[in-house]
Amino acid sequence: MFLPLYVFCGRHLLVSYLRRSNSDPARHTWAILSLLVKALRRHWPNVEIIFRGDSGFCRWKILRWCERHDVRYIVGLAKNDRVKAQAAPWIDLAESWYELTGNKQRLFTSIHYGARSWDKPRRVIVKAEHSRLGANPRFVVTNLPQGDQYLEDKLHPSSIANKIRPVRSLT
Repeated sequence: MFLPLYVFCGRHLLVSYLRRSNSDPARHTWAILSLLVKALRRHWPNVEIIFRGDSGFCRWKILRWCERHDVRYIVGLAKNDRVKAQAAPWIDLAESWYELTGNKQRLFTSIHYGARSWDKPRRVIVKAEHSRLGANPRFVVTNLPQGDQYLEDKLHPSSIANKIRPVRSLT
């Protein structure tokens, strides 16, 4: 089994890298990111680069590399008991408002969270969502300055997943 890594700029495929599936899904990501950033900045020195990835790429070494090289990021953060406990007031509020109105509720806020394995706490956007299906909290870690709801709706990896079109054959 293999685990492919695809890097896109908009709908343009920049990198296709095949890895074995029995290794860390983020393996070699920082090296590929480094090569891409150097190449892009060689041609466009002032370009703003935003790294977007799902929770499989949420590694503090990748985040720290981005911070040191002026690369913005928005990366999914897997749910865990510590981050859910920190977000509990908003998750509970979304549930209360749902029970009051009967309408789906989505609340956004930022918290500072640091996994035990990270070198420091970072900004995490919390989306506290509650509907007839129950609670559906989501978390992303970012160094982008924009507002919480904008980032979740426009830049989060899951919000763009449905917009990616299949890569066409070059032959």
